[in-house]
Amino acid sequence: MKDDNLIDMVLEDKKKLSYNVMFIKLKSKMLLQKKNELSFFIKVYNHNGIPDYLNSLTIGESVWISNPMEKLEYNPNYKKILMICGGTGITPMLQILRKENFKSKFTIISCNSSLKDIILSKDIINDDLSVFHVISKKEENNQINNTKYFIDEKSKTYLKDINKIKKYDFVYVCGPPNFMNVVSGDKLPDKTQGEIVGLLKEMGYDSSNVYKF
Repeated sequence: MKDDNLIDMVLEDKKKLSYNVMFIKLKSKMLLQKKNELSFFIKVYNHNGIPDYLNSLTIGESVWISNPMEKLEYNPNYKKILMICGGTGITPMLQILRKENFKSKFTIISCNSSLKDIILSKDIINDDLSVFHVISKKEENNQINNTKYFIDEKSKTYLKDINKIKKYDFVYVCGPPNFMNVVSGDKLPDKTQGEIVGLLKEMGYDSSNVYKF
């Protein structure tokens, strides 16, 4: 994504905390209701981390935002793109999905622990998307289409089955460390991409057609 679409956000040191976090600047019509307004999706985990600190702020308090920082420029010429997301890992995908007049066809595999953990499931649906939800906990009253339940090792088999639908030109992956290790391998400590391992390596993908957020 281009650098004018990304910002690096530094929290104000009100509680003697120091954070440096990469946030995706979402330019979609859904998110920007007013001119010059920027919205973020923040999930509170109660782990005494960044989301919890942001949630504790009241209206009128401030955070510091630095200049944009480029991570990846989106290539609109890819015909078929796969996005594999674990939990809130869907959020960096939104900017691409909300681009107007893109030529690509997208398949999204959204993995969550339970139905209540799925975010933005309705907002990302359109004719150019194929969305699969993979849920680890069996629940009653399932009202989401294309939902598959799995437990532990079965998840990897199911993800392979979805990927067999077609060969993709490019794959984006985002999720927690354990999820990344299974799917593609996590980024290195210095935040560089690192080697492609796991599921995607087994299916023939390499660093030329995979990006880890």
